Amino acid sequence: MEVLVHPVSDSEFIRSISKINYDKTFGTESASISLSGFRMNDNSIEMCAEQLDAVGQRTTFKIEGTILGPARAHFGEGFIGFKLEDRVGQTRQIRLCHDGHSEPRLALFTGHYFSKIFGMSFDETRLKIMYREPRNSRTTSVYLKDPSALFRVVEMNNSYPWFDTSTIPHSGRLYDVKLDERVKVSQLRSTYRYGRLGAEIAYVIAKERLGLRRVILVEPSRGGKDLFTRDGSTVIQARLLVRQTPVSLRKIGTEIRRELEALTSKLKQDFTYNSRADKGYAILSILGPRERVMSIVLPVGRRV
Repeated sequence: MEVLVHPVSDSEFIRSISKINYDKTFGTESASISLSGFRMNDNSIEMCAEQLDAVGQRTTFKIEGTILGPARAHFGEGFIGFKLEDRVGQTRQIRLCHDGHSEPRLALFTGHYFSKIFGMSFDETRLKIMYREPRNSRTTSVYLKDPSALFRVVEMNNSYPWFDTSTIPHSGRLYDVKLDERVKVSQLRSTYRYGRLGAEIAYVIAKERLGLRRVILVEPSRGGKDLFTRDGSTVIQARLLVRQTPVSLRKIGTEIRRELEALTSKLKQDFTYNSRADKGYAILSILGPRERVMSIVLPVGRRV
C-alpha cells in the first residue's frame, strides 16, 4: 500500500487549529475563554479571544506573538513555538500543539519544560494564565495593556492620620497612590496578588516619578529583584504592607522601618548578582484604611 505524505506549511498548521476553549473557575474569578481565528502574519501568530465572565459580560481581545521557528513534531504531536512579549517587558515562550486527533492545546515554558495551560481570564489589563506543574498549579500574568492606567501617583502633600511621616528617612520620597476603580482590593485575597499590586505600583512610580526607561516587572512568584531596567543599571525591590485596620502610630512606624531595612538588605544581594547595577530603589507601599495607599521610595546605592 502506498502512503502519501503531504508536508504541512507553518501557515497551514496554524490555520488548522479551529478553536481552543478554557472554561474554568479559580479563586474568586469565573470566566470562560474561547480562542479562535488562528493565523500567521509574516513572522507572527495571531489569535482572537472571547471571554464570557460570571455575570454574562462578553469581552473580545487579540493575542499576538512572534514565531520562534518552523513547526516541528515531538512524540507524534506537531507544535509551533512563539514568544509573547507584554507591556511590562516580560517575555513568555508558548507552544501551540496539535496531533490532528485530540483537542489542540497551548503549553507555557516554565524554565525546564513546557507546562499545559488549563485556564485563562482577562481583566482588561492582565491576561492571567493558569498552568499545571507536576505537584501543583500556578498562575502568571501577561500584561496586554500598560498597568499605568490603573494608578495615579502624586506627591504627598498632606499627612496621614494613621502614620507619622516624620519617621521616614530624609532621603525617602513619599507619594499618594490613587487606585482606579478597576483595582478590586476586596478580591486581593492572597499573598501573590498583594505582591503583584505592590510591584505594579512600583512599576508606575519607576516610570513616571523616577524617570526610568525600559522598566521590566518580574513575575512576583520568582525570587531576586522585583523590577529592573533593561540596561541593567537599576534594580528595584518592592513590597506592599496591608494595614486596613487602625494601628498605633508607633507600631506602624516600627513596621515600616523594619520593611525598609529588609528591602535594603535584598538590594545589597541584588547588587552582588547584578554587576552592572549601580542604583537601587526600595519601594514600600502601605495599603491603609479606606483603600488609601502611601508609597515610600528610598534610593539605595551600591555602596551602602
